[in-house]
Amino acid sequence: MYSDSGALITADADGANVLQISDHSLGNSFPEWSPDGTHIAFDSDRDGDLEIFVMDADGSNMTQITDNSANDASPSWSPDGTHIAFHSDRDGDLEIFVMDVDGSNMTQITDNSANDGFPEWSPDGTHIAFQSDRIGDGQFFVANFSNYEQEPLADHRVDGETISWTSD
Repeated sequence: MYSDSGALITADADGANVLQISDHSLGNSFPEWSPDGTHIAFDSDRDGDLEIFVMDADGSNMTQITDNSANDASPSWSPDGTHIAFHSDRDGDLEIFVMDVDGSNMTQITDNSANDGFPEWSPDGTHIAFQSDRIGDGQFFVANFSNYEQEPLADHRVDGETISWTSD
């Protein structure tokens, strides 16, 4: 979890063993645990724009895995722990990208003049759901990870909402 101050904090489910694992002054947000629980991906504006970082669950071994003048944000781990999806404004609007967990092999999944953001992997790793305003009001879309084909999931406005998959 993260606090309003931007610090990344871990705690047991009952609230015990609270541990601040990052500096609060570095603008950290959108932390997400790796599927095996050993790492945390997050975005931070510590260098002037948002970039994606990965660190061990205890806050050690922090590594910046994106580095450009755009804002890269909202990381989402693939269920097998080998990829991270995120959104970026590299071309002036938000698009969805996927990369290996070390930042290599980056692939742009969406490419249009709309804002596509806040990606979430399906439990089986075959699809990525995301928010988009490409057909007017905000909607949820899903992209097939094998061929990047995309289709809308909802026929109603979803601005400001996030998507989450069920386990089945």
